[in-house]
Amino acid sequence: MNTEEYVKLIFTHMVCSCCDEPFTPDCVEIIRVEDNVAVVKIVCQNCHKNYGIAVIGIEDIENENVIEDYVQIPDLPPITTDDVIEAHDFIDKLGSDWAKYIPDELKELPKENE
Repeated sequence: MNTEEYVKLIFTHMVCSCCDEPFTPDCVEIIRVEDNVAVVKIVCQNCHKNYGIAVIGIEDIENENVIEDYVQIPDLPPITTDDVIEAHDFIDKLGSDWAKYIPDELKELPKENE
C-alpha cells in the first residue's frame, strides 16, 4: 500500500458531520507528502462541505500490522455535539495541575531528537 492509499484509507473510516455520508477516497486530495507527514485537503463529495487542511503523520505505514490494526477498528457512532460538550467540560475541570494524571513512566519519554 502506498502513502496516498494509506492516507485515503484513514478517512474512509469517517463520515461527514453535515450529511452523515462516509468519506470516499475522492474526498481526500493529497496536497504534499514529505518525510513522515502528508498534507491533505478534505471535501465531502456528497454535500461538498470543505473540512480544510489536515496534516497526517505517516511514520508507520511500512508496518503492515499498523494498517491491519487500523482497518479492524469497529464502526462507532459519529461524535455528537453532546460528546464534544462533555469532553470540554471534563477537560475544563482538570485544572491547571492536569499533568498529575499522566503516569510517571509516560512523563519520562525520550525526546524525539535524542
